[in-house]
Amino acid sequence: LGGAPRSNAAAISAVSGAVLPWNVTPSSAVLALALGNGTVYVGGGFTNVNGTPSDGLVAVDPVTGTIRPDWAFTADTSSGTPVIRTLYASTNLFVGGLFTSVGSQSVRFLASVHPDTGEPSNFNARLGGGSTGVKALALSGDTLFVAGDFTTVNSVSRARLTGVNKDTGAPVSWTPAPNQPPLALATTADRLYVVGPFTQISGVATRLAVAFDLSTLTLIPWNPSVPASATTINAVAADETVVYMAGEFDSLGGEFRAHLAGLNPGTAQALEWNPAPNVPPTTLVLSEEFVCYGGPFRTVGSAPNTYPLGYVAVHPRAPLALSSLVAGGTLTLRTTTGDRTLAILEATADLGLGSAGWTPLSTNEQPGTVWTLDLPAGPDPERFFRVRTE
Repeated sequence: LGGAPRSNAAAISAVSGAVLPWNVTPSSAVLALALGNGTVYVGGGFTNVNGTPSDGLVAVDPVTGTIRPDWAFTADTSSGTPVIRTLYASTNLFVGGLFTSVGSQSVRFLASVHPDTGEPSNFNARLGGGSTGVKALALSGDTLFVAGDFTTVNSVSRARLTGVNKDTGAPVSWTPAPNQPPLALATTADRLYVVGPFTQISGVATRLAVAFDLSTLTLIPWNPSVPASATTINAVAADETVVYMAGEFDSLGGEFRAHLAGLNPGTAQALEWNPAPNVPPTTLVLSEEFVCYGGPFRTVGSAPNTYPLGYVAVHPRAPLALSSLVAGGTLTLRTTTGDRTLAILEATADLGLGSAGWTPLSTNEQPGTVWTLDLPAGPDPERFFRVRTE
């Protein structure tokens, strides 16, 4: 990766793309990563990491990549090798995948382990039915949302999507029963987003992407206009101002968007952002500064602005300056607004004054758009402009 020898796992700078010294070497593909408790948790179907035997999940130092010696996670299946497909780090580490036991505890497809030791807690959802296991997890308050191939939770009918108490594994009173297992989940303060190849959920005919109200667990009338040609949505990442989705589609949110789009959480309309990877990404993640995605794509962007990339792309969430032009006494600025709820254009004649020297000129409450403003070109001999978001 980036010219450095890295096998199945690597760390890169989100700013420059440079490969970092962190070097973990699982024996086969990594399927899940989680960061918590000062530790990187690495999951997959591997049997050793850095030459140390493993049952598909290890805890490693986030700086050095060394395996934590006090980590004692063990798992088993009735046949074959345990496969860890999804992780969620909270007070405990929730582990989903294909296995039938963790440590000495009989748990099927879903477990909760202590983040310091890897030992299982008393949590047990007792998932029944299905054969390929848990595919996605999300947490909100005391409820752990679980998606995958199963039909019962603690002997209660709950097909392919459920919510369980994060401490006990007891199912909540919610039966969405999608007709296909969802592939990804994301929560915000008040919503649960569910995506995958399903065409029905909660008894409603719908396609590939829905939003639930977290307080009532009822469907929200939120329609991202998934086209009939779309076959699946692989990944979702969301916060209060934007919902990013990746999958097999050529339009979303009412606009042509190839394989990847950012949507307004209120209107479900597509933002101006349009990276257009040549094939669908399979994973998405948000940080405060960046939206990052990965998958088998090799290029991002349509001609003539096509960028060759290798499986990973990182975009800033902040506004970007596009152009400036002075003509006929008018200054025309073009910028993006970023993906936040409010963008503010400010000016200063003296950068030395710091933040106190910036004067607001205009605001824009449409995230993800191209913003064009015409301003008088004078009388100041020199001005500096910036756009910040809230």
